[in-house]
Amino acid sequence: DVYKRQAGGSAVGLALLFLPPRSFPPSASFRLPVGANASTVAEDLAARQIVVSRSLFLLALFLTGRRDTALKAGAYSFPQPVGALPLARRLVLGSNVLSPIRITIPEGLASYEIASILGQHLPAFDVERFAMLAQQREGYLFPDTYFISPDATPEAIVALMYRTFWEKVRPLVQRYRLTEAELHRAVIIASLLEKEANTRKDRRMIAGIIENRLRLGMPLQIDATIAYIFQRPIFRPTARQLGVDSPYNTYRFRGLPPTPIANPGLAALEDALNPTPSPYLYYLTGSDGVTRYSTSFAEHRQKKWRYLR
Repeated sequence: DVYKRQAGGSAVGLALLFLPPRSFPPSASFRLPVGANASTVAEDLAARQIVVSRSLFLLALFLTGRRDTALKAGAYSFPQPVGALPLARRLVLGSNVLSPIRITIPEGLASYEIASILGQHLPAFDVERFAMLAQQREGYLFPDTYFISPDATPEAIVALMYRTFWEKVRPLVQRYRLTEAELHRAVIIASLLEKEANTRKDRRMIAGIIENRLRLGMPLQIDATIAYIFQRPIFRPTARQLGVDSPYNTYRFRGLPPTPIANPGLAALEDALNPTPSPYLYYLTGSDGVTRYSTSFAEHRQKKWRYLR
C-alpha cells in the first residue's frame, strides 16, 4: 500500500509538471525582461494563471537542469496550453519567442490612420489608447518601416516613432538652421502638403500659395483640415461641415491650424521649406488627378466647374 501511494503521488506530480492548468488563458503571451530572475518570472506566470503555482514552475525549471540565468528574454506566445515543464524548457531554449512584425507607416497619415494600421497587424492592440497618445505627437511620428514586437504597448510605439522623427529630421534642422518654432511651422505646412498634393512640384507650388495667402491674411480654405476634424480621408465637405467651429477649420479661421494634421516625410518637410514663388492664390486637383492653379477666385470657379465634374 505504501508503494502504491508513492507511485500514485509520483504520477500526480508528473501530471502537474506536464499537463497545463485548467486556468491556462487562451493564446497566452507574456514578456520576459532581460535579467529577470526565476522567482520573479515564476510569480508572474502564476499570477497570469499560466502555471499552477510559483513553486511548481521553479521545480520544473530545476528539472531542466539549467540555472535561472539561462532564461531567454523576449516576448513569448503560447497559442496552445502547455505544462510547467515544457514551458520551462521553452523559456530556457527561447522557443515560442514572438518575432517582430514588419509594419510600414506611409507618409502623410494622421495619427488615427496610423492607429488603424497598427490595429490590423498587432493582436490585442489598444487602438484607442494609441490614437489618444499619438494625437498629442501629431506631425512628429515619423513615417517609416518598423519592426515591432506583437506585444508592444501604445506608449512604446509612440515613443519609437517620435524618437525616429528627431533622428531623421536632425540633419534637415542643421542644414536650414531651424529654430524650434520654424521647424514646427514647417511640420504643419508639410502635413497640409502631404494631404493636398502627390508630387514634389505640386507640393512646392501649393506651399507657395499657402505663403501667399498667409501674407495677405486670407483664410487657407484647405479641405484636408476639415477632413482632419471629422477623422475622414480627403473628401468634399458639405456647407454644414465647412461651418464647424474648430480651430482646424481653415475656412473660418485665418492662419495655419494649431498643430499638424498628419505626419509628413522628409520630402514634404523640405518642400515646405522651399515654396515656389508664384502669383497664384488658388489651386484644385481635378477629377483627372492634375492640379491647376489660379490667380483669382473667378478663374478658380471656372476651373472647378470644368475639372471637378
